[in-house]
Amino acid sequence: MNKRLQTWRCLALVLGLCALLFGSPVWAQATRTWVSGVGNDANPCSRTAPCITLASALTKTVSGGEIDILDPGVFDGSLSGTASTFTITKPVTIDGGGAQVGAMGGISGADSLVINLTTPSAGGVILRNLSFNGYGVGNNGIHLSSATNLVLENVDVTGYSSNCLLIDPGAASALIDISNSTFSNCAVGVANQTSALLNLGDSTTFLNTTLGVSSNNSQGGVLFFNTVNQNNAQNTSFVSYSSGTSASLSGGSGGCAFNSQQFVIPATIASGSLPSGVTAVGAGFQFTTNSNCGGTPVTITINYAQAFPAGTVLYKYGPATPGATTSTWFQVPGASFGNGGTSVTFSITDNGVGDSNPTVGVITDPVVPVVPPSSLGIPTLSPWALVCLALGLGLLTVWSRRRTRA
Repeated sequence: MNKRLQTWRCLALVLGLCALLFGSPVWAQATRTWVSGVGNDANPCSRTAPCITLASALTKTVSGGEIDILDPGVFDGSLSGTASTFTITKPVTIDGGGAQVGAMGGISGADSLVINLTTPSAGGVILRNLSFNGYGVGNNGIHLSSATNLVLENVDVTGYSSNCLLIDPGAASALIDISNSTFSNCAVGVANQTSALLNLGDSTTFLNTTLGVSSNNSQGGVLFFNTVNQNNAQNTSFVSYSSGTSASLSGGSGGCAFNSQQFVIPATIASGSLPSGVTAVGAGFQFTTNSNCGGTPVTITINYAQAFPAGTVLYKYGPATPGATTSTWFQVPGASFGNGGTSVTFSITDNGVGDSNPTVGVITDPVVPVVPPSSLGIPTLSPWALVCLALGLGLLTVWSRRRTRA
């Protein structure tokens, strides 16, 4: 046999085996899967051969796919064995159907559902037409622990010893949109423990034994829209995002001063559209000056109650170049942190970089301290993948030498 042809065949065999052994089994997953109270996890989770647990269906669903529930049932493993916490690790939609047939039961001392995406920026999670009942023994009903955008539509959560819905510190900067849902008979109905922003619309929190809704992080917030929050031991408990903050202005022409100033939830600036991977680490600050601030640079100093983490920079939403007609997020040039990392100072000129107000003499400028994404690292391969790569390169070397000799 021709030696060159033999070498190429060997190379193709090695690379093919590598692809089979170490490639992602996306081919075995579907964009849409199904579960049923009479299903079986040995099934492919298809419409005609559904699974019986959501956990099994998730493994057979592509990232960003959908799991649908065919009929009433409890899909946490209790129908086929022992109930266990269902952990969502990738973007997915789970729909219990129009009759809200999908349910998760209470697991003693544990959470019913944990949402912890390994790559939060890959997409969000949508839960629709589901019910959760902790029966007084479950810890948390729905537990969001990564910075994943979450949508709850027609979801009922009740009977948990801690929280019906918990957004923990790992979900910093997440956006949670809730509609037509209820949170009842838990210690706390909705608990936001981080800088996440919750939109709570057309929903109800009631009969919770400690709090209806709480937000105990100074950069987080809960926005209510047509929501009933009553008959709880205490209905709300919020920590102000502006606690311990202040700002001052100097420079400009004579009489330059703030016309309005406000510390705000970071996610409310530019509708929460911080660039992907950027995390707000302090309250946003937005201001408008009076009309006496033209001509010379204006210096703004913002003081916070706590020091910022290493790597913090100041981001601004506005025109990145003088006279630009569109606004974007960008790092404030020349911003400096001082006072032990608790204050930041920057300068801005009327109708210059960042000024969102075209009126001469008036400056409008929203900013927020953030930690930007870390520099992209060099991707690494597993040891076995490196072995395959080495074998492939070795065969190429052999072929090259034989070709040279020929």
